[in-house]
Amino acid sequence: MAQINNITQNEEKVSVGLLTPWIKGTLAVDDNFLRMDVPNTIILGLIGTGMRKNKTPIDSISNIYTNTEYKIWKMILGAIIAIFGFTNISSSFLTGVLLMVLGIFIIGTGIQTVFSYENMGNTKSIPFPFYEADRVQRFESHVSEIVEKHYIDKNK
Repeated sequence: MAQINNITQNEEKVSVGLLTPWIKGTLAVDDNFLRMDVPNTIILGLIGTGMRKNKTPIDSISNIYTNTEYKIWKMILGAIIAIFGFTNISSSFLTGVLLMVLGIFIIGTGIQTVFSYENMGNTKSIPFPFYEADRVQRFESHVSEIVEKHYIDKNK
């Protein structure tokens, strides 16, 4: 089997919400399993509602990829709230600024980096904030290498 010596490359701690970067999930891979422990959140990622755990054997993974998704309706809603906040700054400065900030954050939640993989014909996808794109893509690359080495070793 393929051996990866650097343990830190095998695991990534990734934020799951735009507004709560301290709430992190763990993506881990070794020669046998892909493991994900990702908190579930609601209301723009502010409230934790449990944990989504997944352990998938490497030999059942057939495709790994990441992509950037744009949730247009969230972005439009955020823009409307931000514009509404901007127009209300003259009447109530604090309310206007709060609405603008809320609108900007809602726009930000509309941009996601999604880690996906196929397991026996079923696609599993986990969205992350856009600013975690580098970590998620680095992890995807590492998982792809391990899966490729696994299939090469299996077919020898």
